[in-house]
Amino acid sequence: AEETGVSGKAKERRQKRRAHAQAATAKQRTPGQRQARSELFELADRHPSLLGVTDLHVGKGEFHAQVRIDTRNIERVAAGLPIATDHEDIELWFDGNYPDRPPTALVTHDRFVGYPHVLVGRILCIYLDTDREWHPALGAGGVIASLLQWLQDAAADRFDARTALYHPIGGLPPSPRAAGIVVIRQSNHSQPRPQLARATMKLRHPHRADIVRWSPQTGDDPRDTTEALVLRTSAPMPFGLVGVRTVGDLLTRVQHANGPAATDALVAAQRLITRLGNQPLRILVDVAHPTDPRLSYIASAAAGAPIPLAVARQPEFLNHLPALPIGWTNVSDERPEVATRRDSRRPTSAFTGKSIELWGCGGLGSWMAEFIARAGARRIVLRDSGAVSGGLLVRQNYVEDDIGLSKADQLAGRLRAISDDIDIESATANAVDILADGYTADADLLIDATINVTVAARLDEWRRAATSAPQIAQVATDPRTATLGLLIVAASDISVGPATIDDATWTAIREDPALERFHGFWTPPTKADQLVPALGCSTPTFHGSSADLACLAGSLVSLLAAHLASTTSGAHLIESSHASGPAGGGHHFIAFR
Repeated sequence: AEETGVSGKAKERRQKRRAHAQAATAKQRTPGQRQARSELFELADRHPSLLGVTDLHVGKGEFHAQVRIDTRNIERVAAGLPIATDHEDIELWFDGNYPDRPPTALVTHDRFVGYPHVLVGRILCIYLDTDREWHPALGAGGVIASLLQWLQDAAADRFDARTALYHPIGGLPPSPRAAGIVVIRQSNHSQPRPQLARATMKLRHPHRADIVRWSPQTGDDPRDTTEALVLRTSAPMPFGLVGVRTVGDLLTRVQHANGPAATDALVAAQRLITRLGNQPLRILVDVAHPTDPRLSYIASAAAGAPIPLAVARQPEFLNHLPALPIGWTNVSDERPEVATRRDSRRPTSAFTGKSIELWGCGGLGSWMAEFIARAGARRIVLRDSGAVSGGLLVRQNYVEDDIGLSKADQLAGRLRAISDDIDIESATANAVDILADGYTADADLLIDATINVTVAARLDEWRRAATSAPQIAQVATDPRTATLGLLIVAASDISVGPATIDDATWTAIREDPALERFHGFWTPPTKADQLVPALGCSTPTFHGSSADLACLAGSLVSLLAAHLASTTSGAHLIESSHASGPAGGGHHFIAFR
């Protein structure tokens, strides 16, 4: 009886301590974490055959629950995720931002290592873009639904390992982070691919370096170039580089992924430091892709400060090198084999690799030039005899420092700043004089944005006389609002120019009452339709803002893109959506036959 009484009191004390611990734990939870706990238990009560909550923990500002997901009815294929036959235990970690942010889902085993959308071997990437896929109202039910869908897709091998390029190197950015970015546009899948190599980098500014060659520099100006040590692996690194903080940590991790031996890499690093002299050590980690030998993932590390040449040459420096701290810089990987242009499925992609001549760098032309440059044109020739004045900044694509200078030259400079890959030429000769001097076009498309009647007439004469000519387009806007657009396209297989198509279009327009608002393109403007920008003998011009013209220019460029691969000629008439209030907007095409 005495022993029973003692054991009973001990049990009572244990229960009190547990109750106090649970109460203290409850106080540690944020309101969002308490909400998560309540939602999970409610779900488990409603769906006991599907979900169970097996464990709860609170600590260091996070609350995590272990949930048990029934997997018996999930379809499996041999190449899919190796989920357990009856259930999977998955931890959900809720930080203090729940429900504004979803929890992190992870497993505590290694069965999922190396599979797509599994980060650092354990974290399940159930959301690719939490900003768009997650809504606070979804709650724990939304989390479990996304988790179930992820398991079903993974087990059925619905994830494409080739496009999940972030997972060969863990999927999470290495740490600690360092300032700067490395831009990579040069392909590096040529053979042979040595495990230890050197790449040439161009220093664009203190926070940017570009890979210009996957080989040592030769003949480059040493003032703006440097080299990086390249470490290549023949196996992926599914656990990534998170937590790698020193050169020694990095070399050991790379060696474990069938990379170069750590000792060989150390010697190569010391030689490179000695070769560069008083520069920081830069290292590129080129990690093999798990399914496609043509692909790889690249991470970039750098020592925090330049290493004095006198220090690097000391024999004992090799022993100290493994302890050298490194930081991980961002990588903008734009290699064609791994990157897809964001406009690849849009009409403007037709301009990629094309040669374009643009005559007239004003209200429409200056904006069209930028849109075509951003679309990936290979070459752009700009022709305009005018100069930039202060009043033009209201609606044309120029800035204060351009005032007083050539439109063509200043716009050319802007386009060169947009992309290194475009060949930009500029000319200030008058378009009429160019045509009179035996002009020969060397382009896929010529765009006349001069709004000059004489230029249009001479282009028509030139087109009739030429044995071969590119497509010719002509663009204009209405003088009253700059919300109506006209695009005339003369295909390369016809012997007439835009002026002839313009006349035929006017004939068709006059016969259609529904298109009366476009008559202003062919009838003389009234005084109210035009603007005299300055007192005195100032040339009248059209009303319009940069928003009006950029809007029209974007639509005209997109419509014009469709003609680059066709032989259709005709005229597009467009109206901006804001032209007539909510009822505005419209597009009409009149084919030329």
